[in-house]
Amino acid sequence: MLKIFLGLIAIFIGYILFGENQGLLGLAFMGLGAWLIWSGIKKMRNESASTDEWLSLIANTQYQYTNKSDCSGIAIDTKERVLHLRHPNLFKSYPFSEIRSWRYHLSTGGHIRTYGNVGLQAGMQAVGENIRVNRENKKASGFFVTVRDIDNPEWRAGMSSEKEMKRWMEIFAQFVGEQ
Repeated sequence: MLKIFLGLIAIFIGYILFGENQGLLGLAFMGLGAWLIWSGIKKMRNESASTDEWLSLIANTQYQYTNKSDCSGIAIDTKERVLHLRHPNLFKSYPFSEIRSWRYHLSTGGHIRTYGNVGLQAGMQAVGENIRVNRENKKASGFFVTVRDIDNPEWRAGMSSEKEMKRWMEIFAQFVGEQ
C-alpha cells in the first residue's frame, strides 16, 4: 500500500516538473511512480492469492485446530496426523513425524515513557520509537515450530495473545508429543 501511495506522489511530482519545462526529470518521476504503483499492486495480488488459497484449504477440510493471523497460519489435522503451516507467500504440510520441536515466545518491553513537558519534538520521537518497538516485538513473538525441512526449518505462526500460544503448546503436547 505504501508503494502505491509513494507512486502517486512521484507521478504528481513528475507532472509538476513536466509542466515547468523539466521534461526529462518529470518523465523520470512519472516512470518511477508508475513502477512503484505496478509493483505495489503486484505484491498485493500475490499476498491476496496466497491468503485465498490458504483460506480455501482450511475451509475445505475438517481441521480440528486452526489459527490465522498477520499473514501466517497454522492448522492441525489430528486424524491424518498432519500439520499445515503458512507464512506470507508459502504454505506447506508436514506429517507429525517431521516435527522436531515447538515453542512460543512473547516479546515485550522497550518502550519509552515521557514525563512532564518534554516538548513536541521529543514527544514525537518517543511515539515513533514506540511504534518501531511494537512492530519489532510483534515480529519476534509467536508460536514457533521446527520441522525436518532444509529450506524452511522454522516456521512462525503469529498469535494474538499469550493465552492462545499456551493453548497451542497444549495442543502440540497432546497430539504431536504422543508419537
